[in-house]
Amino acid sequence: DERIPLDLLEGNEAENRFRDHVNSLRAAQRKAELRKQFEQLLSDNHQVCAGKSLSEVAIFFLGRECFSSLSEHDKQAIYESHQRDLRDRARRDFQELLLEQSAYLSAYRHGQVTTEDLQDIDARLLHEPRYRGLARLEEDRRVILPNHLG
Repeated sequence: DERIPLDLLEGNEAENRFRDHVNSLRAAQRKAELRKQFEQLLSDNHQVCAGKSLSEVAIFFLGRECFSSLSEHDKQAIYESHQRDLRDRARRDFQELLLEQSAYLSAYRHGQVTTEDLQDIDARLLHEPRYRGLARLEEDRRVILPNHLG
């Protein structure tokens, strides 16, 4: 018989353990809600862009319960995940821009791309939002562009 004896269930210890369990479930649910709210806050804030650190944008979240209630570890983990998404999106957008500019860029597909070629391309694309999306990720831009041309 695997049932719990009634006399154990009626005791104060069982009630205390049950309350502790309910409280831990509520705390876990609250933490999940705060995490979701912080993710939404990051998505809604236009100051958060690919390449910015959490310390640079934290000022925009001060006073928000979802920011102040989470641990530093949780905030950093959520922010890093959001940054990965932003970086991936910025890279895809930049590659899309390069594909759209293929007629212009075909002039640079002569083999070895020089620094002057890259400067010409930079000058042409500078005002494109998808080009500026990688402004803080210059290294990514410097890898994607020659790979696209090569």
